[in-house]
Amino acid sequence: MNFDFDDTQYALRDMARDLFTKESPASRLREMWEGKPFDRRVWKTMAEAGICGLTVPEEFGGAGGTILDLTLVYEEAGRACLPEPLLETTGIAAPLIARFGSDVLKERWLPAIASGDAIAGIQEGDGSHVAGGAEADFIVAGRDDAIHIVDSGGFRASPVASLDQARPVARVECDTGFETRLVSTGDHDALTLFWGAAFTGAASILNGLAMQMRDMSVAYVTDRKQFGRPVGSFQAVKHKLASMHVAIESARPAAWYAAYALTESRDGATVDSAVAKIAANDAEALCNSEALQCHGGIGFTWEHDLHFWLKRGMALRGSFGTSAELRRNLTRVHDWDELL
Repeated sequence: MNFDFDDTQYALRDMARDLFTKESPASRLREMWEGKPFDRRVWKTMAEAGICGLTVPEEFGGAGGTILDLTLVYEEAGRACLPEPLLETTGIAAPLIARFGSDVLKERWLPAIASGDAIAGIQEGDGSHVAGGAEADFIVAGRDDAIHIVDSGGFRASPVASLDQARPVARVECDTGFETRLVSTGDHDALTLFWGAAFTGAASILNGLAMQMRDMSVAYVTDRKQFGRPVGSFQAVKHKLASMHVAIESARPAAWYAAYALTESRDGATVDSAVAKIAANDAEALCNSEALQCHGGIGFTWEHDLHFWLKRGMALRGSFGTSAELRRNLTRVHDWDELL
């Protein structure tokens, strides 16, 4: 199978990379860590560039793209350690509402997502914490048997301390019932899309984080010298860099295929997505550790930017299932449907 992205998807990647680099540099992350609250300036800029509405149908002001179209954009979001809720809003909420929402839900939320006037929070289970919950306009709440769309009048968010202060987290209580259900029948298909989009999107962002940590490490060990030689010339350091690269280049195709399988509604797409999340979790964990080792003591200090990526990776690795949790679920699967 000759699998590759098309020219439009590569152009989207390049545009996203330029935008994220310009609008959300490491200095912005540092400001958020120092207490500057999240604002929507960058989110609105992303909307003007068409990124927020990428998966919103054209009749609602979007680009009519797919989850596969988002894949390379996710990687760039990971590279930039982007604080914006791209996965939650564009990757999960918009496709769910576009495919399963009522006309009322579509009219209310899809144009607002495309224009940058609405952001979503994702709750993985009843009572779980929500990234960006205090800033969200609505919550997509996953439950064992259904997906719920809860607007601002139906949930209460209380900010809590987070490992990553550029990714604020809140304890969210949602009022869910029959009236908030995304669909009254066919909930399984909605749950499949919910979890598949979450696994796949988180995997690609994790891969982007790992790529950036690898590149930062290469740059550091090339510049840093010991005994009159670049640290990167030592065999032990080369092995670490090679291990990082191999892990990343093994995890990325898993996420690419999972996004393709989900977009094409192929059998087993949810399992493919879970496997992609496991591979990305493990690749990021390796790169997290090795990047810190390559940077030495400066890597975890406040003065160096690396810790922003280290902590985002640790936070996202635990979202939508750790590797251990997903592996346990996969060992019990005898039929594709049983993963949900």
